[in-house]
Amino acid sequence: LTDSPENSSYYSNLFRLDINNFSDLPISIDLGKFKPSINTKRQIDENLKFLFVGTFVPLHGIGVLCKAISLLDPKTKAEFTFIGNGQDAPILRNFLNNFDKGPSNIKCQWIQEWQSSESLARHIGDADVCIGILNPEGKSTRVWPIKNYLYMACGRPLITARTTTSERLTHLAEYQAFHVVDTYEPEHLAELIASIENNRDSLLSIGKNARIFYESFLSEECIRTILKLHLTAA
Repeated sequence: LTDSPENSSYYSNLFRLDINNFSDLPISIDLGKFKPSINTKRQIDENLKFLFVGTFVPLHGIGVLCKAISLLDPKTKAEFTFIGNGQDAPILRNFLNNFDKGPSNIKCQWIQEWQSSESLARHIGDADVCIGILNPEGKSTRVWPIKNYLYMACGRPLITARTTTSERLTHLAEYQAFHVVDTYEPEHLAELIASIENNRDSLLSIGKNARIFYESFLSEECIRTILKLHLTAA
C-alpha cells in the first residue's frame, strides 16, 4: 500500500515488482481536531495571513517561498507565519536575518517550537492561505503531503507546487479546490501571492471547495472503501 499512484509506480520500478501488486489510498488524519472553521473575508486594509507548516525537509522548498517573499512589492499586505524546524531551517534563518527592515507592509514570524495538533489546527483556522510543498522535483512530485490533507480538511485555500500528483488531483474535480504554481522560478509564486492578495473574494469559495474535495477524494470514507475492496478480494 502506498499513498499515491505516483509512489506505487515509483516503487514498482525501483524494486522491479509488478505494478498490480501495489495499491494506493489516502492518508488518515484526526478529523476530530482538523475540521472546518469560520473563514471570513479579511478586509482590504488588513494583512492577508499566509501559513507555512513543515519539518523543513528539502521537498518543502522553503527557499522558493523565501525568494518569492523577497520579490513582493513592499506595499503587499501580507503576513507570513512559518511553523517548524529542520534540515533547511538555516535557509529561513538567513532570509529573516537579511529581510529588508525598511518601510513595508509585509510581516514574517517564525514559530520554531513543537506544536500540538490542537495548536496547529488553530493556526490553520486563523490563516487565509496555507502553503504546501514548493520543490517541483524528486519525491515532491509523487506525494500529497499530510499538511495538505490538514489544510483541505479545515477548508483552507492551498498553494502547492505543480507536480505530477497535484496535476492529477486537479483533474479529479470540475471546481478549483487549490492553487498549483510552477515553482521552478520563484517569480511565479510571487505573482500568485500578489494576485491572491488583490483578489480576496476568491478565497472563500476555494476554501469551501477544498473541504468538498477532501470529503470526495481524500477522506476516511474513501480509505474505508478501498480497504473493503481489498478485504473482499482477499
